[in-house]
Amino acid sequence: MATLPARLRPDKAAGWRSCCHFKLRGAEAPEWTVRVEDGACRVERGLGGRPDCVIEMTAETYVGIETGRVSRRSPS
Repeated sequence: MATLPARLRPDKAAGWRSCCHFKLRGAEAPEWTVRVEDGACRVERGLGGRPDCVIEMTAETYVGIETGRVSRRSPS
């Protein structure tokens, strides 16, 4: 989660604003807030503010997505 701000592509996020809550079951730190606004990303531990979406999964699945071991796409 901590690397999300550095990986955001500001040109792709221009004009986009969102607040997402992540709930990662089995994680040492299971709750996170990710905010994207004005081409910047902020990540905070805990659930803050009113989310536009809530993403729930196991910590193992999240790490798998981030490392490319798990597909981000849902089966058709």
